[in-house]
Amino acid sequence: MTTSPVLLSEGVTSIREVVGGGLEVAVLPHWLIREDIHSGRLARVLPQWSAKDLPVHVVYSSQRALPVRVRAFIDFAISYLTNELR
Repeated sequence: MTTSPVLLSEGVTSIREVVGGGLEVAVLPHWLIREDIHSGRLARVLPQWSAKDLPVHVVYSSQRALPVRVRAFIDFAISYLTNELR
């Protein structure tokens, strides 16, 4: 038996909203739905299954000297993702 996706999206937050609105099952990162699970809005239906790990890439223009705000954002994003994904 094969299944076909009902919705494809590049953004996990849009999938989260659809799931909260009644879509049957979705694969979402735990950090995004942690509060929804604790509040009972969402429930994990396959606790023994986990999705494959995916790489994270930070892409920015190849300027020799990045603006301070861009460097600060990149540093924050890497630090935040590293801590959240542990």
